[in-house]
Amino acid sequence: MSESQSNQTSGKQEKRVAAGETGLHRRMEQSARRIVAQDVELFGVVTCGADGHPQLAMLLSELKAEITTRLKELRVTERIVDKLPDGQLPLAHYRFSVALSGCMNGCIGPEMKSFGVAVASVPSVPTVADAACSECFACVDACRRGALVIRDGSFRHNIDLCDHCSDCVRACTTGKLVSLRQGFKIFIGGRGGRYHQPGFELFKMADRETLFKALEASVEYFLTNAIGQESFGALLNREGPSPIYQRIYQG
Repeated sequence: MSESQSNQTSGKQEKRVAAGETGLHRRMEQSARRIVAQDVELFGVVTCGADGHPQLAMLLSELKAEITTRLKELRVTERIVDKLPDGQLPLAHYRFSVALSGCMNGCIGPEMKSFGVAVASVPSVPTVADAACSECFACVDACRRGALVIRDGSFRHNIDLCDHCSDCVRACTTGKLVSLRQGFKIFIGGRGGRYHQPGFELFKMADRETLFKALEASVEYFLTNAIGQESFGALLNREGPSPIYQRIYQG
């Protein structure tokens, strides 16, 4: 398009607006939002920890797809754009970041994301009187949290210290220690960068349904209550995580 043609087009738009065509700006804005929705999403979902574990890889893949779909349904990108001052481009740190870790090692730092998830499991609690337990102390040595003790003929498991990593289950030489149930540890409001901070531990062990309730509650609370360009972590520092629990349990 030549410069003269461009000027003519611009002049026509100005005349239409001056003539009172109030719908022009609205249609231009809708067009811009369609472009934003197609070209970039202001959220990201990353995974790790599935190498060599087909079932775990499938679990993380399914979760990633479901969470991505849910964030689109919640219109995260459009609603973040709505919060920005007119004319300001959305930058990387406005993104709502989600991390799914296949184990408690958390190589991608789920505790440092807006919403972080790590696969966790609760071990069974055997007794050393059972012939299947050899009292080899392999499980005790494997637990880096000091949550397991074998003393005076009894096996003690401190659930408050346990971080549900399953290291003790993998270390057991007799197969007596097993995972009773699998779930998800959930973190909210973590952030990296200049004002980095680990997120709040929302749940130490949650099921799939609670995970998605927590995701929706977190997104809605953040997009509704953050002031200006306030991060989710800063909002939680100001208000605490209690409103998230309320949204989960009270709808």
